[in-house]
Amino acid sequence: MKNWQIDFYKSSQSDNQWQLLICEPKGKLVYESVCPQSQANSEWLVSQLQQADLGQLPDLIQVFRPQSLSLLTLAADKLGIRVEATRRTQALKQELTKRNYSISIDQPPPQPLPEELWGDKWGFASLMAEDMVEVIRDRPIPIVDMPES
Repeated sequence: MKNWQIDFYKSSQSDNQWQLLICEPKGKLVYESVCPQSQANSEWLVSQLQQADLGQLPDLIQVFRPQSLSLLTLAADKLGIRVEATRRTQALKQELTKRNYSISIDQPPPQPLPEELWGDKWGFASLMAEDMVEVIRDRPIPIVDMPES
């Protein structure tokens, strides 16, 4: 199964440029391109993915940046490629770091607490620290997610 790790984000060197960077998971740079902000859309991405195709399009595209996920998903759907949102794009992040590009994720604004969680009244409780230690001492830390490697 062939996969690519892709970043499509506004360039840190210019506000009006978007950078497309495609890497393989083993670290090989497959393709890079820049486009003006006015052309940054799914049609441009489709044409760039087709140009980057070296004989065979990938089966999977991995994207770590939520800001570029929707555009890449639209482009990949037109080409029949599956998209996976994941933070585990080490080869791509190493390439971005090597080029001094930002790999930070823009934080979304805080969301209000849903009304069904508001509650009707306040309640107070007291718990001594030694009792708390007794309750949680033998509980294992749950493992929510584990990398395949």
